[in-house]
Amino acid sequence: PLDAIREEIVTALGGTIGDVMPEVAVTLAERRAAAGLSQAELAERLGVDQATVSQAERGLTRPGAELRRRLGAEFGLSDAEVMAAWTAAREAGE
Repeated sequence: PLDAIREEIVTALGGTIGDVMPEVAVTLAERRAAAGLSQAELAERLGVDQATVSQAERGLTRPGAELRRRLGAEFGLSDAEVMAAWTAAREAGE
């Protein structure tokens, strides 16, 4: 499944993640922290529970379309960028 996700991201970006958009490798947790939000605060803003945010940040659970849309709106990211951030966390084993 991870290879399919990588392929989806690379296709959307038109190259490799590092070549096309190196800043995309920033994880969701790093983006949340940079925004000065706790997991609980982000969860409240997204309308989900803290466990959902935690699992997405650690790459344990792939965010569904609606959560990706909300994360994108919160951080100014495209769907592909949200998935790249999730993939970065998954690969890092956060």
